[in-house]
Amino acid sequence: MLIREPVPRSRRDRYRMPDNPWYEATITKTGLYFVQEEIDSLGERWRTRRAATGHVRPGEV
Repeated sequence: MLIREPVPRSRRDRYRMPDNPWYEATITKTGLYFVQEEIDSLGERWRTRRAATGHVRPGEV
């Protein structure tokens, strides 16, 4: 895990290691995992409510 930082007045970038790479990698991966779970959960609830109200298109279940 590297952090890219632009060099002022240049087209180059510098790369550096974060202060605590294990912590940051864990937080990043865990956070994305929970966001994906929430998105999946919202999709399931949306499909369930559409089916319950009769707004289901042919082939959509």
